[in-house]
Amino acid sequence: MPDQTPRYQLERLAREVIDSRTWNAPALVAVALVDAVLATGWRPPARVITDPAELDALPYMCVVLAYGVAHQSVPSELVDLPLWLKPTGERAYTSAELLAACRGAGVTVLHTPENGDNR
Repeated sequence: MPDQTPRYQLERLAREVIDSRTWNAPALVAVALVDAVLATGWRPPARVITDPAELDALPYMCVVLAYGVAHQSVPSELVDLPLWLKPTGERAYTSAELLAACRGAGVTVLHTPENGDNR
């Protein structure tokens, strides 16, 4: 059975690109490899935040995953910092409280608004 690890899959893709034609410049190979990798759906790893100030700096309406539960940032009525709500909306957390509940694991950013102009 052939190896199906991500490294093997990437190596196979690179070999296909390199073998697809005769290359006159290394830069062209690099561009073709990047295009091929992106076409497979590759995305950079999700951002993980462990610092409350960094979490506070995200725009409103961001969604993060904390201890296996999604939370969305909303404006606070009392201070100019976000509060983080679970889908149930039962309790709002400050960034520091949310990160403390993660016990050092941090939160994973799942979504940030495209235009980021909602702050």
